Amino acid sequence: MDIGQDPKSIRDFLLLYNKLTENCFNRCVSNLNYRDLTNAEENCLNCCIDKNFLVNHSVMRVFMEIQTKKNQQQQELMTSQQATKEDVTTNVQDPQIPSK
Repeated sequence: MDIGQDPKSIRDFLLLYNKLTENCFNRCVSNLNYRDLTNAEENCLNCCIDKNFLVNHSVMRVFMEIQTKKNQQQQELMTSQQATKEDVTTNVQDPQIPSK
């Protein structure tokens, strides 16, 4: 997906980024008395960001798998319904007279 083309995608990406940043900052940064991060804070932030990205990718992968299955089921249902309609239309146009 090219996020440069769709304003909604850009907005969604920025919301996710801001939420991730806020979450990891609140979890990892404990001392605002210094200009630089401590080694512990930096390590915590790196782990937090990595973990969140991995979770996000896993959720998206599962979502795509489920959505693909649902789309296939919907397509099969539509194909089945279309075949049923065609059978009904054929029978109405050319009814078979049962033999005795």
